[in-house]
Amino acid sequence: MPDQFPVRVLLVEDDDDISMFVGRTLQREGCTVVSVRDGRQALAQLARDSSYDVILLDLRLPFVHGSEVYDELCSRAPELLRRIVFITAADDVSELEFLGKVPNRRLTKPFPLDAIRNVVAEVARAA
Repeated sequence: MPDQFPVRVLLVEDDDDISMFVGRTLQREGCTVVSVRDGRQALAQLARDSSYDVILLDLRLPFVHGSEVYDELCSRAPELLRRIVFITAADDVSELEFLGKVPNRRLTKPFPLDAIRNVVAEVARAA
């Protein structure tokens, strides 16, 4: 993990098992993790507090799709876009097209522990 602690991570994931797995892994690495379950909650949380170093954003979310969260942040808080890492199964054609159009990193589920640690460290260093 990067030298600046704690790294603040917003985890946007509706799958409880994945959220718990990722959250615990990052907390063990010294990160502060705030978890929300859907795109609406993500936008509300970012409106209250945009000081996250990394935003781990699932695409298939209830209420507001991850790509819609990204699009909303394009106009509302473009400085946050480089902090987003998409986490997805990425087996849907429209999602693959979206991911091909954006410069953000992504992790394809299932991903190993080292992958999540490494991507969070890299994005946090660049934040």
